[in-house]
Amino acid sequence: MSAVDLYNEFSHYNSQLVLPENPVISSVYIPTIHKNFTNAAIYHVFDALFGCVTRIDNVQLKTKDGADSKFKSAFVYFIAYHQPNNVMDAIGRNEKVRINPNVNTSYMRTHFPQPNAKIRNSEFWLLLPNNNVVPETTQTLWQIRERINALIPLVAWDQEEDETLTVNFGFWVELEAKLAGRPNDTSINIHQLARNIELMEERVAKALADAKALADTNAKALADTNAKALADTNAKALADAKALADAKAKASQSADNLADPKVLIEDNDEPYPLVDIKPSNNSKIDVDTEWKAVKARAKKVTQSKVVAESESKAEMYDDACNSAERGSRSMGGGYYALWSGPTTEAL
Repeated sequence: MSAVDLYNEFSHYNSQLVLPENPVISSVYIPTIHKNFTNAAIYHVFDALFGCVTRIDNVQLKTKDGADSKFKSAFVYFIAYHQPNNVMDAIGRNEKVRINPNVNTSYMRTHFPQPNAKIRNSEFWLLLPNNNVVPETTQTLWQIRERINALIPLVAWDQEEDETLTVNFGFWVELEAKLAGRPNDTSINIHQLARNIELMEERVAKALADAKALADTNAKALADTNAKALADTNAKALADAKALADAKAKASQSADNLADPKVLIEDNDEPYPLVDIKPSNNSKIDVDTEWKAVKARAKKVTQSKVVAESESKAEMYDDACNSAERGSRSMGGGYYALWSGPTTEAL
């Protein structure tokens, strides 16, 4: 084992003690301690009042503007073998337990003397239950460094997390110096550093998961929008194609109707009789010109038919007149006109 135990910095003291078998480790929270009190000072105060300390987690307190203050908080883990029930039971009942750090021990008189009697007699530390127990780690300092290195590219986009990682790397450097024999206290211990990195990993993992979920949501929304736009485009294309097909069909029907003379009726007359159109040569037929010719020929045929019928009726009229005249003469009567039919001049 190294001369410095990062997991229990007081192991070299505690190894000389006769501890209870299967000792119970208690933990208390001290909200405010002047930062001049080192871990060694806290150890000796608790050793004099309760028992041996196994671990101390320090947290630097900040001022309102974010600067380091003259005070810190401490979470003290200890094996209480001096009146353990009295203190821990009182803390468990949320009673205000205060201790005076100016204990009358040789270590405190030598290293932390308090010449001001008023302060020496009135100064105290408030002990509260520790509701934020940080688990002990078994990882080495180098394993924690690998976790720090893995986080570097993941937090580069987040300024706050990047700054937090930088601070934790500073803690790692302190612990490395402690391991190399530096006598000063570190800002935090290896258990706290491991927990800090674990919390960062959890936050980064959540941020990445949230970013992926947001990207998936946006991608789905974009896909839905594109699908709708494509469906609308296809529907419009189909509608345009149908309209074009209908237009072509209508145009084709119009062309067929134009080619069939029976459907071209003028003045609500009956269709003109079909007359074959036989071009005199193989040139293309002008439909309008030929159709006019057909109508003219059909009209001429109709006029001839009317003339013939009129002439027939005129003959009948003459016959009737002659018969009437003969009858009048035989009966002694006068002449009566029976009917006046159309003449060819009226056509």
